[in-house]
Amino acid sequence: MVQLREERKSKWNSLMKEGLHQAVAKVLAEQGLAGLTMERVAKEAGIAKGTLYLYFEDKDELLQSAVQSSMEPLEQELDKVLDSELAPDQKLEAIVKKSLGYFDAHRNFLRIFLNPEFSRPRMKQQGRDRHRRLVGKVARVFKEGVHGGYFRPFPEVKASGIFVMGCVAVIQARLWEETPPALADDVQLFLDIFFQGIAREGVKR
Repeated sequence: MVQLREERKSKWNSLMKEGLHQAVAKVLAEQGLAGLTMERVAKEAGIAKGTLYLYFEDKDELLQSAVQSSMEPLEQELDKVLDSELAPDQKLEAIVKKSLGYFDAHRNFLRIFLNPEFSRPRMKQQGRDRHRRLVGKVARVFKEGVHGGYFRPFPEVKASGIFVMGCVAVIQARLWEETPPALADDVQLFLDIFFQGIAREGVKR
């Protein structure tokens, strides 16, 4: 009986937090990060502000939780790609497509990454942790590609960092643009530059 109550409580807390995350997304879309307050989120979620504080200490913790929740579906999709039987070059292409596509689909909420307030210590640490995990996973794809003869030998971790940060740069550019180019065009542009470089054939460097 005690275990059943605990399971119900855990499920309730999960549903409550999911609803609060949705409320955060709506407030951000309508008011922006500067307009995000605990009171507005509580009102949007249809609960008392005091109830909100039972789950989150302050606005930063609430936002941190909402961002983590918003990124989890993408991380799960990327893990599926990384664990798949695709060739290494196909895995990298799929990572770019899924990442750019996900941010396009959730641009109203994820544009908070462009806001200077998002560089607060807790947010920065969360971002660094996410970045470090992804770089490590992508490095294994590069290593697999080198061993399989797809890529020439190079430092896999550094190459992975360049790949991930390049992908982030394209995502940020698309978030800044009110009308970004077709997704396929930016995916192909990134892949062409990364795999083929920008120098003309025969040009010495």
